[in-house]
Amino acid sequence: FQQVDITASAGSVKAAVSDAQLRGDEIRFRLTFAQDGRPQTLDFSGRISGDSIAGAVKQGTADAAATEWKASRAERGKIRLE
Repeated sequence: FQQVDITASAGSVKAAVSDAQLRGDEIRFRLTFAQDGRPQTLDFSGRISGDSIAGAVKQGTADAAATEWKASRAERGKIRLE
């Protein structure tokens, strides 16, 4: 049994996290937030390796271009997203 608990924010903007899944070393989750009063959605997928995660993120629709992302553990229980 694996469990994932994610919270996300950028400065004072908080993002809602949904659809979080952790299977082996694969992770997926969706962030939803408001930008200029309009809802935005980012779909993240990646692989965990030690204290870091690397993968791809897509904005909005399934046919959107993917952008690489990575995150590293800032301290036990917290991850820094780049």
